[in-house]
Amino acid sequence: MSGTDIAWLALLVLVVAAVVFYLVRSKPGVPPGVDEDGSGTASGGTAGKATPAPASETRQASPMDPEFDPLSAHFEAPSRAPKLSADSGGRETMFPAGAAVTMPEPWLAQLRGQGIVPEEASAGEVVLGVLRAAGYSVNETEENVYQVTRGIASTYLVVDPYEESGYPEIDESEMTRFAMSFMSSKANNGLYVTDKFAPFGVYEREKRDKRIRFISRERLQEFVEGITGA
Repeated sequence: MSGTDIAWLALLVLVVAAVVFYLVRSKPGVPPGVDEDGSGTASGGTAGKATPAPASETRQASPMDPEFDPLSAHFEAPSRAPKLSADSGGRETMFPAGAAVTMPEPWLAQLRGQGIVPEEASAGEVVLGVLRAAGYSVNETEENVYQVTRGIASTYLVVDPYEESGYPEIDESEMTRFAMSFMSSKANNGLYVTDKFAPFGVYEREKRDKRIRFISRERLQEFVEGITGA
């Protein structure tokens, strides 16, 4: 065998060894320099790293999570018109609002620990109980009027209980009175909570002033889901 043949044979051996080495180090279906979970390896630098989702998008509300503010997020989300209910306006449908609300068992336990029976609770009791469980400070400043705080954000909260002899829908005068009292409160946001149904007028109010929201009977479940992260 000539010297040239030996040189070519040696080169071929080196090429085969390099290919085998690459196949052993590489993982099937995963680009080199990226772990199976999509994160970059130390040798791969930052080029192949998967960018983690912002914490605000992955974090869920929790009584033990003081950094996330789901109440402020509720006001930042776009307002939607109340869902029309076939039962709206009927006094015979005015059972306790809490009876129709579902939430994770740990949150139900939190409410029970406050002396609230979720299945028999009014909308106001459910909302206040969930806010306390989420770590908000809830202080009653006068009958059915509360100041809800967490950090520097404050919310003016009014509970409008339903009386059996009353009309089962929020009245225009009640909306006006709430809007005026909110302006006087100097709070960042205003929340009106009631067992009553909501007319389309609340949506018009919310469009005019994005700092106020009405939590009526048909909106209660959505609000609870936003606070609990369910």
